[in-house]
Amino acid sequence: MSITGKAYSVQGGYGREGYLLCQKHLNMQGGLLGRPVEFLIYDDESDEKTAARLYERLIVEDKVDAILGPYGTAITEAVADIPDKHRKVMVAANAATSSIWEKGRRYLIMVLAPVDSAASGALDLAARNGLKKVAIINQDALLPKAVAKTTNELAKSKGLDVVAFEAYPDGTSDFSPLLKKMQETAPDLLVIASVRLDDHVTILRQMRGMNFDAKMVSNLPYGLLPEFYQQLGKDAEFVYSATFWEAGLPNPGNRDFVAAYQSEFNRAPAVQSANSYAGCQLFAEAVRQAGTTGSEKLR
Repeated sequence: MSITGKAYSVQGGYGREGYLLCQKHLNMQGGLLGRPVEFLIYDDESDEKTAARLYERLIVEDKVDAILGPYGTAITEAVADIPDKHRKVMVAANAATSSIWEKGRRYLIMVLAPVDSAASGALDLAARNGLKKVAIINQDALLPKAVAKTTNELAKSKGLDVVAFEAYPDGTSDFSPLLKKMQETAPDLLVIASVRLDDHVTILRQMRGMNFDAKMVSNLPYGLLPEFYQQLGKDAEFVYSATFWEAGLPNPGNRDFVAAYQSEFNRAPAVQSANSYAGCQLFAEAVRQAGTTGSEKLR
């Protein structure tokens, strides 16, 4: 998991805690196959090559019985061929870009709804309320590009006019030239797609500083993180974000999960916490039904 590294350490921290809570709950129930569950977790430092090296190490040197997925689309894509190479099932609990599962891999299991269409709710709201013009900006990275592409297609299918569609290079810190370009098109809805929390925070601050006030702003997919609101305060208001999960949902077991997480880690779970916990629970149920950690039966 990404425990350190600027890109994903916030999200990776939540994901790690979700796995650890699942481990605790499984062991309270007697473990799996008559043995306690023990997680060996390495820090990939938010780096794709490091993650790939560590998954090889887990399988070849540590000889683990099973593997679970890392944080995020980019790192999951970077390690996704390793499970197939070693014929080891991996539940990818924190990756949601459709392209990862469209390459014929046989041992990678998806948990989340495809993130590509995450803007559909914001686009529906815009269309229903008579808004017309949509602008899209995205980080030049795998998940944001997929979100931006599908957002463009969905907007047009709903009769909305895409007045601007621009990508920015990874590592950008001054968004003002790009935002000025967007502002000149006077969009009703601005969709921002990035996997960097810092980008979302900086873009919103720079928008406020230049009085760029679209009727709707949708940031995907990280406006759902508590840290987004903590860093922006009132400037985070009226920004729309999709989520895979929410603490208040009435799903069976959800309230217990939220309470247990809060008790264990002294903070509320984020969506990544729930993703990891759910992926781990799914994997455990497969092991129970298969009676083995052998990959062919698990598949």
